[in-house]
Amino acid sequence: MARVLGVEVQNLLNNQTIDPDPAIEIADVLVDDQLVGKGLSETMLDKIALFLAGHFALLMSVDGPLATQEVGEARERYHNIYGPGLQSTVFGQQAIMFDTSGTLSKLAAKASNPKLGALFTVVGSNVTQEELE
Repeated sequence: MARVLGVEVQNLLNNQTIDPDPAIEIADVLVDDQLVGKGLSETMLDKIALFLAGHFALLMSVDGPLATQEVGEARERYHNIYGPGLQSTVFGQQAIMFDTSGTLSKLAAKASNPKLGALFTVVGSNVTQEELE
């Protein structure tokens, strides 16, 4: 059973047209795989799932974050892009803050500074390690 209801995500986003189900599924998997057993209450896990679902639903929305909206002479402009990964929406940032285990913060840091290892092999070289030194 999902930790949050679709209507809760729609209310969080103040958008009843978004289909929150894919976002809820992703949020539930992330919470269950990464946060269960880390000392957080079920109530807090549910709140984190709600904000993660809001984060993913916002990122999946067709139009993306509002960049400019004009009505008459009034203009509203914002992007809500603060950083990569969970830092890219206010909902992801809130989920990180709610997670007192620090797990989401570590995941967010990996998105900000990915460290990928590389292995290089020289093909066709008969040079030994001793000759290189």
